[in-house]
Amino acid sequence: LVVDKVGRSSVIYRIGLFQGDGDEAAAEGRFVHVYVDNTHGAGNRPVAPLPDLVKAAVEPLLRP
Repeated sequence: LVVDKVGRSSVIYRIGLFQGDGDEAAAEGRFVHVYVDNTHGAGNRPVAPLPDLVKAAVEPLLRP
């Protein structure tokens, strides 16, 4: 698991699944985690800034 990008309100992760001793991934994927404000109720969740605690945790995982 690596981080491709840390944005203002989202993090893009990349994942590889490996099998056996090889260096080649058997499967690869990516997902985007967007932070929203859940205090506004269902159906109206505006995008929220990335919390500083999360930003500090994921930045060391950034890959060029």
